Amino acid sequence: MAGLASVAVVAMSPQIIAAPGNGSGSFTSTLNKGTLHSTEGGSIEGAISAYRANNSWPHKTPDYRNGRRRVGVHLPLNVAARSLRNTAAPGQTNRAGTLQYELVGHAATILEEYHEADWLALGAEVIAPDFRAVGIPLVCTVTMPTYPPPNGERLGRESTRLTHAEMTATVGLVGHCNWPENTHGDPGPLTQPYYRGGTLSAIDLILAGAGATSTPDTPKGWLMALTDEQQQEIYDKTNANNLYLKALYDDYGRKGRSMRQVILVAAERLRRLVGVTAGIDDKVDELLEPADAAPPVEG
Repeated sequence: MAGLASVAVVAMSPQIIAAPGNGSGSFTSTLNKGTLHSTEGGSIEGAISAYRANNSWPHKTPDYRNGRRRVGVHLPLNVAARSLRNTAAPGQTNRAGTLQYELVGHAATILEEYHEADWLALGAEVIAPDFRAVGIPLVCTVTMPTYPPPNGERLGRESTRLTHAEMTATVGLVGHCNWPENTHGDPGPLTQPYYRGGTLSAIDLILAGAGATSTPDTPKGWLMALTDEQQQEIYDKTNANNLYLKALYDDYGRKGRSMRQVILVAAERLRRLVGVTAGIDDKVDELLEPADAAPPVEG
């Protein structure tokens, strides 16, 4: 999300259309995903009629096209929705730890129907409060292809559609187009760079509006994959290392060693203390910033 790190979106209150629907029961796995669909229609009211006819309720139906700010609310966040197909094949879909959102619009033209400000507002006003309420990470690691699928791929057999095992391991935003047992291609190419001269995708804008500070391919990714206990261990040991660094600086300063030597020794000790190899090198400079601000040694 280059260029969006400092974006601040003021969340407003969209118009709420309350239309309670039917859920599919309790979640069978950790609630750690949000699935985006497209209604293939032009209004929340029309979508609600389809839900009632097909008993295919999502949690919410946002309509943020071209400045609209309306949200249909159908299910509480602790109940599984019904917008995904679930066959007799092994595995769950609707109950497999996902919130579900039906975006008013059409998969084939959705990038033309929604403007940059619409995606930012959707992230700030719908995705952010829901994801934070239940602890879903503000990330997206899947590809949502064009509709119809590119390269002659068949719906339901696209290279971007996940297996059950892959979906279980995925967190954050996904599309209907990514789910196993399903053959729909919505919500369209939300991961395709389209806005700002083809440098930002709709997903980039949603995550920026929601307050995400980085995309999953940044060095932050390895830390997010750790458990709370592992992160606490890193925090505790880093604090201990800061104390060690201060003592090291004082000692080396008296012996006339350079700051570079101090940092190199401290960095090596930090890697040993933390015991994390993936990504820790990218964090060393950040963790040792206090050393750079230390006053020069006199004498």
